[in-house]
Amino acid sequence: MLLKSNAYLKLDPDFALARVKARDRRAERTNVRMTAALRVAGQHGWSILVEDISEDGFKASTQQKLYRGDRVWLRIPGLEPREASIMWTRADRIGCQFRQPLHPAILEMVVGRLRSAGPLHSKS
Repeated sequence: MLLKSNAYLKLDPDFALARVKARDRRAERTNVRMTAALRVAGQHGWSILVEDISEDGFKASTQQKLYRGDRVWLRIPGLEPREASIMWTRADRIGCQFRQPLHPAILEMVVGRLRSAGPLHSKS
């Protein structure tokens, strides 16, 4: 059936919010491919694959069911855990915003370590 009006189309509010925030993003994202650990308050951690990272947050894939608004801690090898909030979820992907932005030097160190580790750990 062909709709003559878009009145029946439903916009996913989480997707719309994520798109608006992406346009307003202050920090440049760097594409990476690194294994890290994620933990939800009161639970044990598990491995995730971080796909991009910035001073403000990160995108990752995970097999765990998570929800927008969940408070999580990201542990990147060699760094203290960083608290973040899940801003959006889509299938097996999550987008998170750090509670306190990463210092630019810390981000540069993480990305630099990945790049020096070779193509299995980072992509540009």
